Amino acid sequence: MTDFIPKQPTGEAQTVPFFDDVTSEGGWQGHSTGKSLETLKSEVMVSMNRLGGLVTALQRGFFQTGPVQREGFRIHYVVEQPGGAMLRGRLDIAAFCRSERLQSRDGHPRRVRKSR
Repeated sequence: MTDFIPKQPTGEAQTVPFFDDVTSEGGWQGHSTGKSLETLKSEVMVSMNRLGGLVTALQRGFFQTGPVQREGFRIHYVVEQPGGAMLRGRLDIAAFCRSERLQSRDGHPRRVRKSR
């Protein structure tokens, strides 16, 4: 087998906004869910297991991004390597906040964060 040589990115890096800063007017599409936090945690753990990993901790907290404090999670996991060694990893997610959709007086949905 030959060595793989990845293509290098061309052009300049783009700034991607945080989930809670984007709007549909700006061309962004978001996702919402009616699932509970416990259901979402379970789905993350099942998905990690499908990839051969095991979630060891799921921490809720805040990320400080400049002057803004953003709610999020830190997911710690391990993946077993072919030789049996455990590879540790971490996912930092700064846009995993709970919200619920409510109807406004004019009938349009609006998003409201649940209190902590």
